[in-house]
Amino acid sequence: MKLIIIAALFVATLSHTIDPKVKQLTDDSFDTQIQQGKGDKPWFVMFYAPWCGHCKKLLPTWGLLANALDTPAHFAVCDM
Repeated sequence: MKLIIIAALFVATLSHTIDPKVKQLTDDSFDTQIQQGKGDKPWFVMFYAPWCGHCKKLLPTWGLLANALDTPAHFAVCDM
């Protein structure tokens, strides 16, 4: 039960730290978004683990990168 609560808290925190330009991909949406559609621009996907401290620290920087690059590209994160 503790693990479910911790995961729910992380997901709630994650939704507030991801920049709106960064898409949240799941197992269901990964193939649809990247392989079957929206192939007009390259994709930069950060695969992360919710329990990883380094991943948590990188999430805000990933949003900054999405805004800083002039190259048109899709930015996304995907929970491993």
